[in-house]
Amino acid sequence: MNTISRILFFTLGVSGPLCSQVHPVIIDNCTKCHGGVKQKGGLDLRTLESAIEGGDTDTALIPGAPDKSPLFQSLQVGSDPHMPPKKQLTPEEINALRDWISTAKLTPPKELVLPGSKLPTSQVVDQLVARKWQQENVTPAKTTDDPTFARRIYLDLLGRIPKPDELQAFLANPDRNKLINSLTETEEHAAHLTEIFNVVFLD
Repeated sequence: MNTISRILFFTLGVSGPLCSQVHPVIIDNCTKCHGGVKQKGGLDLRTLESAIEGGDTDTALIPGAPDKSPLFQSLQVGSDPHMPPKKQLTPEEINALRDWISTAKLTPPKELVLPGSKLPTSQVVDQLVARKWQQENVTPAKTTDDPTFARRIYLDLLGRIPKPDELQAFLANPDRNKLINSLTETEEHAAHLTEIFNVVFLD
């Protein structure tokens, strides 16, 4: 599963083995019409909250009660309205959705306590990340060497590895913050983000 799909399913409250079962069902049959720029009937299925909020005809999903959830009812053979409109889901797909709705639950957002407001933004982010590592008992990886850093940041921001002359220019003056700032100001970075968001919003 790619990163975008994982983000979607963490917001839907789906994780663990169930995630691999429900993921293709939702992506292949639901979010093309109920997510991103297209939301038929006002229904957005990209998050658990928006699924519960529902669309033009009230809620679509009741956590813990699949048989009372309009979303689940519309999947059954002979239902009217029926979803997907021109397809009948398999019993396995329907059971996966039943299990998801049965275990779905909203988690109240945790209050975020920020570090000192006078700190530079980068330090605030670093401290929040370090705090999360401590909570999850995660040991951070060691700082990478300059060539590895350059390769990774070019892939992240431009979708490609650095050209030989670009790499040599960075290694001659390995200012990492300067490199990040310069790459994010390029048209190539904007084009790379456009490709990513086309996948997210236009399916």
